[in-house]
Amino acid sequence: MKSVNNKYKSNISLLAICIFLILISFFSVSCTKQIKKFKGDYAIIYTNIFKPEGGIMDIDTNGRILGKEALEMQDILFAANSDDYIIMSGHRKNNNILYQSNGTKKEVHFLNNPKYTGVTAVELYNEKIVAIMNGNVSEGIYKTLLVIQDVNDKVLYEEIIKMYPHDLIIENQTLYISGNSKRIDAGDWDSKIMKFDLVKNEFIEEQTHDSLYNFKKLQLLNNDLYALAEDKNYNPRIISIIDKDTLDIKAQKTFEENIVDILSYDGYMFILFNDKLLKCDKDFNIIETKSINSDTGHYISYSLLVDKELYLFIRAEKKEVLAKGKIMIGKIARISLDNLSDVKYTDFKVDNSDNIENIVFFPTSFFIEKQRQN
Repeated sequence: MKSVNNKYKSNISLLAICIFLILISFFSVSCTKQIKKFKGDYAIIYTNIFKPEGGIMDIDTNGRILGKEALEMQDILFAANSDDYIIMSGHRKNNNILYQSNGTKKEVHFLNNPKYTGVTAVELYNEKIVAIMNGNVSEGIYKTLLVIQDVNDKVLYEEIIKMYPHDLIIENQTLYISGNSKRIDAGDWDSKIMKFDLVKNEFIEEQTHDSLYNFKKLQLLNNDLYALAEDKNYNPRIISIIDKDTLDIKAQKTFEENIVDILSYDGYMFILFNDKLLKCDKDFNIIETKSINSDTGHYISYSLLVDKELYLFIRAEKKEVLAKGKIMIGKIARISLDNLSDVKYTDFKVDNSDNIENIVFFPTSFFIEKQRQN
């Protein structure tokens, strides 16, 4: 009788272990899912601003929709990419999508709490994610939270900072944070830039420039920082050259039109407007100009640089109803920065435009090429 009981207990223990392993497997799959193999050229992620509704579409360069899946996420607005990862985030809600080049995706919640607010800026650093979580005005100062966590959701560092960041860039072990901060005395906003050591986890330097409203975008070129700045009338028409050691402004260039984005590539500065792309040297001498097919009533809502290719989403201000009930949302532009004459456009047309408010996308070649290498 004793041996039967021992055998029974042994079977129970074995069953419990099996159930445990199945549960572990289930939760691992539910947290990190293998993405479907894309058949097309672009993966478009679209979301609603105010509620967690949206989807992922797989389209080819002819605009044909080859696949679609639902996505219960809200306000995905911008992206950052490295050699191995692409992360997409938004301001309003702490839901972020992390894609890995080996063909997996997962949802990321900074501080591991989806109830917190979204992020104002995000960047990738080795196997880590650096983000600024949105905050609020406290004691007359806008405060946000710098968060560093690894791709496996372990929180490594967090610190409150007194500014509203708009962009992050990383060089070696140094993090540069650009944006603006609110002055208590004047109630005004001034551009601000901070420098942070990612190894020692400490701030090295910060500078506030009260002649400008905001440092909207940041790039590195020829050992200097280039910042797309907004003037006090909120016009993004100024590019400031900033000493990356002292964070002092060395020089500035003012343009007549609003600038959408700035990009550094192969020793050149590329300046993006809604209707053209300028290739310039470090002193803003124009080397080449490329017109962008942005029709009247269209604007560039998203840009992403992957290797040598610049990808843009040119958004229609008003949705255009086409034949057979199709709705024109906008178009994708792919521009080779090695050869500005190499431009390809793809129309993005859908049957139903519900929940297609924010749009981000990436080229599926990011996964396909990596999978071929593996």
